Amino acid sequence: MSDDRIIIAIGRIERAISRIESVQPSSEGALRAIEEKHAQLRSETSAALADLNQLIGRIQEGNHG
Repeated sequence: MSDDRIIIAIGRIERAISRIESVQPSSEGALRAIEEKHAQLRSETSAALADLNQLIGRIQEGNHG
């Protein structure tokens, strides 16, 4: 993944989190749905960041090898 794609992906993640956090739920059910979506996004973000860290590590190893 190129630097530009990484920056774009991180920007998209940040905007999605901002949208989720700014929603005012109209009911308890809506609040739970938002909380579940937020947890899902957080999990997916953590996985994506772990993948990026692995990729960066491999690139660094390749540059030192």
